[in-house]
Amino acid sequence: MRVSLLFGSPHKDGATAKAVQKFLASLSGEDSVDFFDSYQINAAPCLDCGACKESFSCVYSDLDEVFSSLLACDLAVIAAPIYNYSLPAPLKAIFDRCQPYYYQNFRSLSAETDANRKGGIILTAGRSGKTAFELVKKQALVFFHNLNISFDFELLYPNTDKEKLGKS
Repeated sequence: MRVSLLFGSPHKDGATAKAVQKFLASLSGEDSVDFFDSYQINAAPCLDCGACKESFSCVYSDLDEVFSSLLACDLAVIAAPIYNYSLPAPLKAIFDRCQPYYYQNFRSLSAETDANRKGGIILTAGRSGKTAFELVKKQALVFFHNLNISFDFELLYPNTDKEKLGKS
């Protein structure tokens, strides 16, 4: 199985990173993982320039590898802490840049998900997070929908400010 993982935390050893380590440990040795750190990518923001409306292209090429991986994977995973009921800005910039796929689906009216490509979220929240989890999940669902990826799972870790992410 080919996994494409978008990592949205600035902390390489924080709660989100620990949750991702647990997830990766559950994969088989034959699975391959394309790991994209949104803080390292530093994606340019969408400018709403209109290029993607006309030609299914973006004026920036900084996310070409990310979107190629997402379109070729068997499983797409978004892993992020929740900040102020939303995603961290570097990851949100990647979400915003899937506009070409939105317009492609809009033009063809074929926004059906590809049952062979699954998606899931790994989210951490400092507090209980119920409302925050719901809001961020809705953002992830739109992202997956634009890329024709079906939503398959969620791993939610609340109260990470108080509790250490242990083994399970």
